[in-house]
Amino acid sequence: MPRRRTINPVRPSAAIEEAYRRRLDALLEEMHRSLVYWLTAHYRANQPEISKLAADDSPAVNLRNAFRRLARRWTRRFDDLSSDLAKYFAIQTAQRSTSALQSML
Repeated sequence: MPRRRTINPVRPSAAIEEAYRRRLDALLEEMHRSLVYWLTAHYRANQPEISKLAADDSPAVNLRNAFRRLARRWTRRFDDLSSDLAKYFAIQTAQRSTSALQSML
């Protein structure tokens, strides 16, 4: 009867996880800076006098509309980049797991 051999489990790579987290954090930081910049610029450019406003043309409504446009843009950007980021993470993890398993065998 052949002798059974148990190999150690392949552990996830902390380096790959950290690289993935850094890329995601960088994208979130870029989005944050963009939102703050554009909303501040939009608010400063559209500071109407309160007495001249129509009921549906308040600064809050204008700012909300600008925020919605920016949210749509960033949602599209995250949708586009999420598949690339997931593919990168999956490929890196698969390569490391294959390499670790081959070295154990």
